[in-house]
Amino acid sequence: MKSFYQVLSAFLLLSALLPTAGLQARRGDDWQRVVCISNNNGLAVFKTDGASHKREDAGHDAKCRLFYALLFVGVEGVEDGKPLVQTEDNPMFTDAYFNGSQKYESSVISTKGVDDFRRSDGRYRGTAIVTVSLPQLIAQLERDKLRSPQARTSAGSTGRQMPTIMVVPYRKAGESYYRMFQNDYDLRRAVACVQDGFQQRDVQTIDFEARYRSTDRSDAYNREAATSADAELLKSAGTDVYVEVDINKYHEQQGNRVSLVLKAYETATGIILASKNASTRTLPKASVDELCRAAVTMHLSDFLDDICAHWTGRKAANESPRVTLEFGFDGASMRSFDDPVGSKGLKLSFLINQWVRQHAFRQQYQLRGVVDTKLIYDSVSIPPTDADGFAMDPMAFSYLIETYLQNELGLEARSRIEGRKIMITIF
Repeated sequence: MKSFYQVLSAFLLLSALLPTAGLQARRGDDWQRVVCISNNNGLAVFKTDGASHKREDAGHDAKCRLFYALLFVGVEGVEDGKPLVQTEDNPMFTDAYFNGSQKYESSVISTKGVDDFRRSDGRYRGTAIVTVSLPQLIAQLERDKLRSPQARTSAGSTGRQMPTIMVVPYRKAGESYYRMFQNDYDLRRAVACVQDGFQQRDVQTIDFEARYRSTDRSDAYNREAATSADAELLKSAGTDVYVEVDINKYHEQQGNRVSLVLKAYETATGIILASKNASTRTLPKASVDELCRAAVTMHLSDFLDDICAHWTGRKAANESPRVTLEFGFDGASMRSFDDPVGSKGLKLSFLINQWVRQHAFRQQYQLRGVVDTKLIYDSVSIPPTDADGFAMDPMAFSYLIETYLQNELGLEARSRIEGRKIMITIF
């Protein structure tokens, strides 16, 4: 029987040419070295080895090994070391986690260390640090019938998760993040200082620079007119919040000083969550780098408290994470949102809106509008937990919508999720 490593290598090299084969693997193979560094509220950080002839494929290999360990072997620190998949391996479903389709990527928050892989014996080898949203992974496994909801234990958080944050520079209309990062070292340092401050408070951040370097659309970010592409990357990054860092540097006869403005926005809706500004004194010998760090530390703690107040504490009792929700039809469909559906023959748009009204947390939602082929909500507050008391996320919420459309209205529908944007296609 072929080892999993051999099958994995074949997938990486020949996935475009060969049909997927059944997953071949043995528990306890010597290549499996996966360690859980931390697991806070279902946001887990792992160390995992990878190797391949290409650096990018080595990173993919590291994640494949991680997900094989999580699904079929078990990793200490996640569900008491038990595997997440407790049903028989069905290649029709499980191959998608390891072949070129990279189904697991929807639950990967960040991957670090791949750029440091070094060539040895003709292959790139190294250890990657991979952050995974376990609730999102588990929700996908449940939807694929690889795991039952009753199997949930410590992997899924029973409490409210802290927000994930991406820190970006402030940019004017028409500017691109790429050029700003390339041309301003002090700005990169200021962004890094804010990011470090969040990590010291155990708040998970996603590195924006690493994300746009790794995206297949990186060429789009190199163009001058990259505003729309930047906005789409923010929304697809999967973070709850993005923080803009606006720094102004002053070089005067008496010395240097900087002023800094921090603003936090909810990624899905653009609603501002927190704002702070700071200005240092003019110091004759201080470098801009040192002044940036001083300006950041002045108000970072209070700034983060203001953000987190929307997830924990008294304010969170009246709020819930928000998503944007967009309904549309498949290109071959002849349907309209004015069509009568269901047992009472009511308009489809009316029935969908009734469902959203009933399931939005505290009826907090904002309808942008409806036309024949589109129904869009700029903001929908999803419930904090599901029926089993586990934290609700966009994937779980979209599954509720699909179930309603199919079981109650007799409509086939599929969802696509980009960060906190849910797109429902009706067939």
